[in-house]
Amino acid sequence: MTKNFLLLGLIILLAAYLRFNNLENNPPGFYTDEASIGFNAYKIYTTARDEHGKFLPVFFEAFGEFKNAFAVYPVVPFIAIFGLTEASVRYAQAAFGILNVVLIFFLGKVLWNSTVGLLSAFVLAISPWHIHLSRFIIESHNAFLLFIISGSLFSILAKRNKWRSKYLIIAVIFFGLSFYTYFAARIFTPLLLLGLLFFWRKDIAVLFKNYTNRALLALLLFILILVPFLLHMASGQGLVRFKSVSLSKKGNNLFAASSSLYAKHFEPKFVFLFGESDYPGQLYVRHSISGIGLFYKWQLLFFALGLIFLISTDKKRSDAKVLVLLMLILYPLGTVVSDATTPLATRSVIGILPYSLLIALGIYKLFKVLKNTHLQIALGFLIVFLSVFYLNRFIGLSRAYLNRAYGYNGFQYGAREIVEYFMNSGDSYSVKILDGGFDGRQAYLDFYSQGKCADCYAGDPKPGDHQLSKLIAVSVGNLTSFYDQYDGEVVHKIYYPDMREAIYLFHATSKN
Repeated sequence: MTKNFLLLGLIILLAAYLRFNNLENNPPGFYTDEASIGFNAYKIYTTARDEHGKFLPVFFEAFGEFKNAFAVYPVVPFIAIFGLTEASVRYAQAAFGILNVVLIFFLGKVLWNSTVGLLSAFVLAISPWHIHLSRFIIESHNAFLLFIISGSLFSILAKRNKWRSKYLIIAVIFFGLSFYTYFAARIFTPLLLLGLLFFWRKDIAVLFKNYTNRALLALLLFILILVPFLLHMASGQGLVRFKSVSLSKKGNNLFAASSSLYAKHFEPKFVFLFGESDYPGQLYVRHSISGIGLFYKWQLLFFALGLIFLISTDKKRSDAKVLVLLMLILYPLGTVVSDATTPLATRSVIGILPYSLLIALGIYKLFKVLKNTHLQIALGFLIVFLSVFYLNRFIGLSRAYLNRAYGYNGFQYGAREIVEYFMNSGDSYSVKILDGGFDGRQAYLDFYSQGKCADCYAGDPKPGDHQLSKLIAVSVGNLTSFYDQYDGEVVHKIYYPDMREAIYLFHATSKN
């Protein structure tokens, strides 16, 4: 046991390094969702109200939709400790990522044994998919993972221990809280629970027959946890996000488009070769590191072996078969029900769990099949070599990512420098304008000025007034539009990490 926890400790240290190192600079820039989440967390910390003045809300209005509680509240203590910085906003997601690594060890241990648990933790710790989504926050993906792992773990413990109250209650709490993490949870969690209810129906019947009060208490608690969520949905506010990404936008051939997209999530080129950023037809580079898959190529064989062993497992391992196969079958649905046409690493984030568990199981089972000690040692060295080689490659590509993901389809680099220049320019200008090249421009102004730049605007408040002196920040891709509307002189330039020109700041006046 001591050896297992020593190994787990080393895996946790590796996971922490991969998630926290240089977090303030990589990913490059700071996407608008991060700025919005950070500013709302700052407002909660300083006033107990969000940016709209609502007292400790469960859902945070932003960009015409609503952010979930676990995107904002976990950021608050980090801002309290480290101040309002890009890194402090990202720390919560990275911390949840470390907890995922710890918890998947216990899930793998309960489903199989400690060795599979350690292998699962290791696979997750070095997973490009999980590392990358632990280093920025547009929604609380890792809280979603944490609650699903925890809910699954304690539900199995409850089932195996005559539905002990403490395990059952904890499972219910985690599954209920998952609804407050991410849009995809609202699709995945209910279907996972329905699947478990179906496959565990005999055990559930025993629960209600022999432990009726316990079962009713758990059901009541689950409903109480969901009350704010259900009221949010009933008000129509909870459907805003769904309507904005609705699958109805795919057109008339809905079934064919959805079926095709579902199948693409199981293609090796999505999971093991390209990831999201390099997947054919994908424009955005925010959600995965270019040049590598979401998992490593060498892990494809072990995933296939793990899946074969899982399907052919005996009845004693039916909990593992039911849970992991349900996760694998359901994981694409967060993307499929949206308007996406290619697989998305964010909306299908829950897929990290079954892939990590199955890769770990495949490695473990192959070791067991190889009875010869020399072959086992050779396989061990091979796995260590491949892990080190591909992890080193991933680290190199993540550094190169600085010069690929800073633009509009990435993390929209440059807002911090713009607002700093605005704040330092004093009263020299009547208005200071953050022009094109950024999504959600007001969020950037609020975050970097802490809401204190009264003469800063996301767009020109008086576009026809040619007597006003204006300081206007324009991305290089929007210069033509700027010159159509303004006369101006460049007073400052901002450069991308590779020293290409990114932003011009103009002393400008509107054209007559």
